[in-house]
Amino acid sequence: MAAIGKSIISTKTRGDLVYVRTILIHPQHTGRAKDKKTKRLIPELYVNRITVKNGGKVVTTMNAGAALSQNPYIEITLSASKASRIQVTWRDTSGKSWNNSKSV
Repeated sequence: MAAIGKSIISTKTRGDLVYVRTILIHPQHTGRAKDKKTKRLIPELYVNRITVKNGGKVVTTMNAGAALSQNPYIEITLSASKASRIQVTWRDTSGKSWNNSKSV
């Protein structure tokens, strides 16, 4: 879990649109799986909120749950004429939060 909290953001412009793609590195434990060695339940730990900003203004906020996949991939589309600096922030159930940004 050394990489937890890291992310990759890429952008691609096509005509009037900017495609923003991000992968969030996170294990996404539901709290229902058992550790193979100890046979104890692994405590729940998953991303529960993702916010995307463009130029400091919130574009979207997503509430997520335990069903979100490990290392989730998210893509959103923006207007190219309004695109500037994209910032993605996410928080997990432990209260920790991380962010990453990229200029378009």
